[in-house]
Amino acid sequence: MIIIDDNIPFLGEILSRHSSILVLPFRNITQQLLVETGATALCIRSTLQVNKYLLHGTSVRFVGTATSGTDHVDSEYLRKSNIQFADAHGSNAQSVAEYVLYSVLRYQLQSSVPLQDTVVGIVGIGAVGSRVAILLKNLGMKVLVCDPPRVANGDSLDMYGVPSTLLQILDSAHIITNHVPLVESGRYPTVNLFSRDVLPLWKRPRLFIHTSRGGITDEEMLIQLHMTHGTMLAIDTWCGEPTAINSEYLQRAAIASPHIAGHSANAKLTGSLMIARAYAAFAGCSLDTSMITDVLNDNPPIDSISGNTPRTYSEMHTLVDKIESHRAISAVTRRFSNDYPQSDRAFTSIRRDYVNHWECIADPSAACE
Repeated sequence: MIIIDDNIPFLGEILSRHSSILVLPFRNITQQLLVETGATALCIRSTLQVNKYLLHGTSVRFVGTATSGTDHVDSEYLRKSNIQFADAHGSNAQSVAEYVLYSVLRYQLQSSVPLQDTVVGIVGIGAVGSRVAILLKNLGMKVLVCDPPRVANGDSLDMYGVPSTLLQILDSAHIITNHVPLVESGRYPTVNLFSRDVLPLWKRPRLFIHTSRGGITDEEMLIQLHMTHGTMLAIDTWCGEPTAINSEYLQRAAIASPHIAGHSANAKLTGSLMIARAYAAFAGCSLDTSMITDVLNDNPPIDSISGNTPRTYSEMHTLVDKIESHRAISAVTRRFSNDYPQSDRAFTSIRRDYVNHWECIADPSAACE
């Protein structure tokens, strides 16, 4: 028996050809249900906490989350319990990169600063950061890239931009965007990475984009940057989300959304595809996933950014309009900001009502492979 969150498209149809399944809302997935059904596999999204309280005493041997983030899964418990774990890391990377691109172009249009005269600092060069770097380089922007763990591992970052330290980015960049996981300890912690000690070192604070995790930034210090320097804020992730949103921070953000940068139809389907393939490898079976790949192939991106030629003002405006027509980011910002007295309720309702869009900008990393 495989238990499947009903918010994972097509996965039930695919896995039902191999095993008995039960598809239901995440709120109904309990330890008691897993025991009573004798489930051996569990497929979920980030709305369900997976830990010993859910899995102790069950027969579950495989857990798959159809999401890029894994904060909701106690992977150490799964490892100790010999439960195989699979995630969909990178499934929403292009959707987030598209959101960042939109934010950068919105700033450029408002500031009238030529793309080639703008320096962007990207902290975290993983699935998202690498795509952002290639997109912005292809627009003719100077890109500084920072990823200490990758550098320590011997990886070259040269293809993405100028390898830099965080201090070098704070010294030179007009725009900063970060794409790091939330890491609380170890050699490279990211909790409060952009702290009240770090952010005042930023010499040219024009635009700060935040789409990673809320606990990585000091929101009060970003408010101060906005008030003293006019720094534009594009914020998708928040400390204390979903129940304790800083209303002043929300009001200061020119672009504000309730953690939906990675929400696209492509991301959701790719997550399903990755978990289906991971389960097939676990079970040693062959699964037909064409119902997902066919839909993805039938909805290709409508634009791409290649080469190293700066876009004209008119071309940038057209590109912003294309992304806006797909994602309705301005409408989301207006609704979120207007509901700031009840921002926690707005966060949940907007996120629930948000219609997954098709990505409109082609993945630039595919051309580099």
